[in-house]
Amino acid sequence: MPALGANEWIGRLPDRSEVDKILSKGGVLSPQAPPVWRCYDLGKAVAEIIAASPYRACIIGSSSWSHASLTDLHGFLWGDVESDREHYEQLKAGRFDQWRNLDPDKLRSSGQHEMRNWICLAGAMEGREAQILTYAESYIFNSSKCVALFPRRARDGDIL
Repeated sequence: MPALGANEWIGRLPDRSEVDKILSKGGVLSPQAPPVWRCYDLGKAVAEIIAASPYRACIIGSSSWSHASLTDLHGFLWGDVESDREHYEQLKAGRFDQWRNLDPDKLRSSGQHEMRNWICLAGAMEGREAQILTYAESYIFNSSKCVALFPRRARDGDIL
């Protein structure tokens, strides 16, 4: 079955004739993932909007990291634990701004499709320190897990 995915449509939308041609042959359309840098910048913009508003808000990046079911690195048995560990160390060291420049092909080959959710969160939390509550590597479940808070520093007059 023919399919057009992100590699064929990078930076542009398909015209209607391309879509019709693929669908008429029983093909499927794969949505294009946003560029990694755009995820980070989106998170940063969301944080700026919230900071300028009079409201309190909570930003949540909810996803697992590498997925065994999405990478053939280990025969689809476990995720890319080594790469997960590298991201964990970056988070722990306060270097999650480096996630803005992650290689999208590496993310894909590591089964880290959902990492983009964390990259949006990293952009929103730029300048904050991660308080890691737990990190669990897994060779027997589908993916490694991380739970972290990014508390803001209290300002004068704040009621936390």
